Amino acid sequence: MSGPRPRILQKLTAHGSDVTSVDFFGNSLLVTGSSDKTVRVWRWTAGSGFSEESFSPLLGHKYGVTSVRVSPKVSIII
Repeated sequence: MSGPRPRILQKLTAHGSDVTSVDFFGNSLLVTGSSDKTVRVWRWTAGSGFSEESFSPLLGHKYGVTSVRVSPKVSIII
C-alpha cells in the first residue's frame, strides 16, 4: 500500500484504562466504553474536534464495559 501515512489528529485521554468499544451516533456523537467501568459521550465540533459532554461519564457499571451501542431509534437532544 502506498500513499501518505495516517496521522493522529486528536487523542481522547479521559478513560483510565483501555477503551474496549466505540459507537457513533449521527454525524457528531461518539460513545466509548472502557475497562475502567465507564461510558463516555463525546461531541464533534468542526474546528475544535471531540469534547466530552457535560453529563459524561456514565458511571455505575460493576464491571468493565465491553460493548456500547447507540440505538438509531432514539433521539438525543442536547
